[in-house]
Amino acid sequence: MDARTRLSNMVWMAALACLLVLSLADVLFFSKLASGGEAEAQSASASAGGNADVADGAATGGAADGSANATGGSKAGATGASASKSDGIDYLVLVNKTHELDEDWENKVTLVEATNQRGSTIVVEKQALAAFEELQEELQSEGVVIDLNSCYRSRAKQQELVDQFTQEYGSDYVEKYVAKAGHSEHETGLALDVIPIVNGVEMLTNDEMLAQTDLWETVHTTMPKYGFILRYLPNQEAITGYEYEPWHLRYVGTPDAEKITKSGLTLEEYLGEA
Repeated sequence: MDARTRLSNMVWMAALACLLVLSLADVLFFSKLASGGEAEAQSASASAGGNADVADGAATGGAADGSANATGGSKAGATGASASKSDGIDYLVLVNKTHELDEDWENKVTLVEATNQRGSTIVVEKQALAAFEELQEELQSEGVVIDLNSCYRSRAKQQELVDQFTQEYGSDYVEKYVAKAGHSEHETGLALDVIPIVNGVEMLTNDEMLAQTDLWETVHTTMPKYGFILRYLPNQEAITGYEYEPWHLRYVGTPDAEKITKSGLTLEEYLGEA
């Protein structure tokens, strides 16, 4: 091989080496860029789900019509929200036909979103949701399955319901069965209406749910240690204002839930407001 040929081959080899180096650099650059972009997108997603101060929505019939402080699956929602807003609320707050909820409550409570088994979005107070998930998990280990159906709704949404039912059923019906705006426990985000699921089938009507006596006994016995009480006890309508609702769980936190349940008192009686 003469000198000219050797020189030509060396030039080609050098050029090839340069191309390989440039290709490797491109791969590393775009790999890093993609990784950074994914992290940025995740951060933006978390920020978008966690910045709203107040959820102005309803969970009537298992759906919410507003935004909350965290989005996604219920566990991610419960653990991903800031606890700062929940620190200032009273978990023993009394809301009934004679006790109105403070209008500023919505600005203090931290609400998160959960997705129930039907794929509906449910809005719940952050700490109550985390406690419910623990309760739900223990019950499932005992063969009892319950799911969220209706939880938080705003004062504005409650007024819409009052107007709707007044038009459809009359004011007498509303006075007996529908809470006035500002007087519904669901506005606190601490009231959880749940449905039992038996053999994979949701019990949706009142009659179906009331028939599940053994299931409710297990639920009501287990839930106090997770901070829940049965809000509307049997034969206590004169005090609570509502008939027995085994599906209406109210989060008050522990150890108050255990004390209230053990005493057999309504929340009104426990707080000296009966």
